[in-house]
Amino acid sequence: MLLRFVVEPEALKDLAHSGNWDSFLGGLELFWPAHGIFIMPEDFDGILDQSGLDSHRISQWRQFMLAGQKRTFPHNTRGIDWAEKQSWHDLEEVNGQFDLALLQQTTVARFRSSNDTEYCAHDPKNQVLIEITRGDHILYTCRSRRVQDLGSKSVTPEEPPRQVWEERLRDHAKHSTSVLLVDIYAARNWGGLRLFLEKLVTDGRKPGEDLQTVHIYSTYESFSGMGNNTAANVKNSINDGVRQLRKEFRSAVPNLEVQVHLFHTSNFPNDRWMRFDDNVIELGHGLEVLEPGRSQAFSFSLSARDEGRQTQEARLRSICKMHKNDDAISYGTFKLSVCTRPPPNWR
Repeated sequence: MLLRFVVEPEALKDLAHSGNWDSFLGGLELFWPAHGIFIMPEDFDGILDQSGLDSHRISQWRQFMLAGQKRTFPHNTRGIDWAEKQSWHDLEEVNGQFDLALLQQTTVARFRSSNDTEYCAHDPKNQVLIEITRGDHILYTCRSRRVQDLGSKSVTPEEPPRQVWEERLRDHAKHSTSVLLVDIYAARNWGGLRLFLEKLVTDGRKPGEDLQTVHIYSTYESFSGMGNNTAANVKNSINDGVRQLRKEFRSAVPNLEVQVHLFHTSNFPNDRWMRFDDNVIELGHGLEVLEPGRSQAFSFSLSARDEGRQTQEARLRSICKMHKNDDAISYGTFKLSVCTRPPPNWR
């Protein structure tokens, strides 16, 4: 659900001269924080200085990049010389490195064919899987509209769990250092939680990358007594499930720290959501979207930021600070702790 995009530096000058600068920044502000990753050459600042863009616009661009949380992925090259790219065949050497190219009008024209849409151009042979467009058209390309639609489209019963992960969650998991889940039933329904943890390890961030922290807030029914949903049994089930899951990991495991915080249901929000860095995904039925056999559509809504959810998360964190965390269990670079929080007024 994240598109990797590049920007031709000369396109910025083109946008300023054509009077489309403000619409470009406005569209990028709507798209980038929730749906995009800027593939940025290592010397993009130097390239920018040589692009012909005036100093005021360069200052605006740099301030824009620093405002809010916008994902970037540094590329160890000096960028693409678009003047040398005259055909789709010339793009084969960079095929797969990015999904969307924001170019100046004259560059876009070189790649257009009669079958292209008003807003984007595509390889007529479908061999180069890169979409080409003008910078001020970023909200309207085929791929851009698709990821925006997915961000507000319900999960249908026909979408199997692995498709939900691959199309809606995987890219956010790969490119976020902080992951959070608030789901009242996740800890008691191992199917969805198992697939979520499995995918974070096997199909999320790569081994060797910086630490990714995962906080899971869920519930038990009773703090003591008998039954499957007591705090102790839920905790033991998660620990046992992760031990078994760890045995199944055959490849190197990423640097991952998972903290599960168990609350009594009376002290927990009913809504369910995920947060990947600043992006919040409202999940009508939580991790049930990753369980097979769904018979109804589940609501799904992605936003770039949600201050209300941050307030709720802060409340949960404050409760956690009142109680000592349990010792973490380490499986190499994978660490797990499951901590139970007693209900209000517990003595």
